[in-house]
Amino acid sequence: MEVERAFRRWSTGEYILPPKLERTFSQSRWGYATNEVMESVDHLSPKQQKKILGEAEKYVGTHQYQCTLDVVVAQLRKRSGRAKCYEPDSD
Repeated sequence: MEVERAFRRWSTGEYILPPKLERTFSQSRWGYATNEVMESVDHLSPKQQKKILGEAEKYVGTHQYQCTLDVVVAQLRKRSGRAKCYEPDSD
């Protein structure tokens, strides 16, 4: 359930990146929580849904993703140096 995941990641007021194994959104990890929330969502009126979405829109884009060096290098279409960690064959 994305909302609960977000609350957990921002629980301290700062963004907490979970361990790599916990970053995936899967049925086994989040299915039960998602089903519980969806039972409540199914009972919301269109007016309530619109209000929730309106309030949530304020936060779209507030998290500033931090690119890794690998991403920056790839975006610049530069070689990272790893590709040249071998000696080319000679004739």
